[in-house]
Amino acid sequence: VLVYREAVLAVPLPEISTRGAPLPTPSSLLELVSAEDGYGWREAAFSALENVMLAMLFTHAIPKRQQRQRAGELLSRLGLSMRLSHKPQHLSRGEQQRVAIARALANNPPLILADEPCASLDANTAREVLAAFLTVCREEHKTLCIVSHDATVLGAADQILDMTDINRAGSRHDVV
Repeated sequence: VLVYREAVLAVPLPEISTRGAPLPTPSSLLELVSAEDGYGWREAAFSALENVMLAMLFTHAIPKRQQRQRAGELLSRLGLSMRLSHKPQHLSRGEQQRVAIARALANNPPLILADEPCASLDANTAREVLAAFLTVCREEHKTLCIVSHDATVLGAADQILDMTDINRAGSRHDVV
């Protein structure tokens, strides 16, 4: 997990790498965002399970016959096994955030970009959601890049890049 402070980055590996190509700078991460990558958004008309499955309809990353199973497994691993049929308006903010995390993971992306994923949650719920997010990412060997100002998030990071240091660098090649 790589966390950018003032915009934080957390990576589980000593060298950030995905799709076989090393990433020389933090700005290189933006080049990796594509249809295969995870997006955490939700639709109010659908259940938690359907929301996660909806993310898989846009790519061919997960075979159609495996999508329901993958969605259910992700939601269960994030502590929502008893809430699969609930719509967002019937879920707490923490549960809604876990659904968004499951959606981001649904297509099995190598890289997950998360901007303040727990910012709207109370401190206890934020810790629980962050712990579940980090556990699933580590178990699935994902590179998780989080932007945060939160000390709890910073404390959970494997690596922290402070944007003030990056902004002081003479060129984008000075910071790796």
